[in-house]
Amino acid sequence: MARPRDQRCRPGGAHASAGYTLLEALTVVSVLAILLASSLPSFRGLALRSELKNAADRLRSDMGEARATARERGQAVYLSFVRSSDGANWCWGLSLAPGCNCNTDDVADAAYCHLDRDAATAAPLLHVVRSEAFRSVLLAQPSFGTALRFSAVRADLVAGNVAFSSAASGEAVRVVVSALGRLRLCTPADARAVSGLPPC
Repeated sequence: MARPRDQRCRPGGAHASAGYTLLEALTVVSVLAILLASSLPSFRGLALRSELKNAADRLRSDMGEARATARERGQAVYLSFVRSSDGANWCWGLSLAPGCNCNTDDVADAAYCHLDRDAATAAPLLHVVRSEAFRSVLLAQPSFGTALRFSAVRADLVAGNVAFSSAASGEAVRVVVSALGRLRLCTPADARAVSGLPPC
């Protein structure tokens, strides 16, 4: 009885088309590289837009917390800003006294920004947001100056707005606060619109 020949060595055998040639693999890799390169700008734009909106949302959240804390505790709460002249380096902090310095980490400093104290140690808990968390976001000079006072008993808040922008994308988001403390986000008319936000 004749032994069957090994089909693996024959052209057109069972395993002849099971793999890919080097040329086919290189073609697939090239196509994937082109697709990836063409999608990178949109991914970058999405990341910049997300960072911009996150910075504005964080400020709106802190303003809401300041307003609620003032009402709950029956005392004024202050939101203080510090920014460089070009708006690239900035911070803000919440405190129960005016003029806190959001750049200081020294607990012994009278200008240390905090609202609460640690329950176990009674050490003040730092309450600041800094530009290091939002590298691509610029902060414009707030229209109300360097601080906002949230009153516990009456609406004496100075209405105004704070604008954030992205130098890389040309987009901007404005946090608008009314004299009654109402907060909203919008896109300035002189900037590229940010999806999901109404125009100011």
